[in-house]
Amino acid sequence: RCLPYCFAAGAGGLLIALPFTRQPAMPARSSAPPAPEITYRITGKLPAVLDTALWMRNGAVQVQWMIQRLMRDNCSSTKRLSIEFNIPKGRTLPLLMPDGTTIDINADSRLSISCDYGGRTREIELTGEAFFNVFPDANRQFIVHSGLTDIIVLGTSFNVNNYEDNSSCQVAVSTGKVLVITRRNKTEVSPETTILSAGKCISTDRVTGKAAITTFSRTEIMGWRQGIYLCNNKKLKDICRRAERAYNDSIVIDRPALARNYIRVTFWRNKHITYLLEELSENNPSIFYYRDQKNILHLGQHN
Repeated sequence: RCLPYCFAAGAGGLLIALPFTRQPAMPARSSAPPAPEITYRITGKLPAVLDTALWMRNGAVQVQWMIQRLMRDNCSSTKRLSIEFNIPKGRTLPLLMPDGTTIDINADSRLSISCDYGGRTREIELTGEAFFNVFPDANRQFIVHSGLTDIIVLGTSFNVNNYEDNSSCQVAVSTGKVLVITRRNKTEVSPETTILSAGKCISTDRVTGKAAITTFSRTEIMGWRQGIYLCNNKKLKDICRRAERAYNDSIVIDRPALARNYIRVTFWRNKHITYLLEELSENNPSIFYYRDQKNILHLGQHN
């Protein structure tokens, strides 16, 4: 507990009151462990490590090659296969689809692509976060299934944030328009439908199904693609979740009340996590940090 004064022994054993100086917290030693490999899984098969040397060209994984080489001979009317990409914390993955659509997948996300992608429709399943720049095709809808939300477009760009530990599903449109369909449960007959235009964002509560449409900051929503994380007056627990994904680290907030504090901070993926920790301490001088013997990062608060 912090006290305004501490006591030191003086001459003759006399106790002298001195102003208390708060000692700096133990530094965040070393860095987080290296991010694990990106893996993919074909339906019915064991996961495999993504060989970026084999599948990556011009800065993106060439999904068309994977479909042709891995699944083409296994697709039929009775057997539908898919490739599921699993992106761990600390990593992101760009994809180039067979139709020219590009997808940037954020850390700690899963994205599944059917082997018949580009047939009558173009369908994707997402858990986590991704940015889609959809190649226009008036004859084939592009559909993202993400939990109880479906996003339908013909040609546009948008961001979907639907991590399982989020309180809501968020869809933000960069260009064009999208049709957002939301359900309270999978069997709902009449789901809510919303047409969302560029510059608008819809957040749908997972529990109540209530939706709110607002404008948004492109840097705040989509800056992760450039490794920028702008947290504009966010709860500390939400900032820490973003940091855990960006840095592949584990963060524990020692005080529940501290987790609910609203903080404004910006951090970068290419900088050490200590930079973020120092920014948090500067924003709120009562915050300190340390790592325990298991290398888990803790955030605490002085009295």
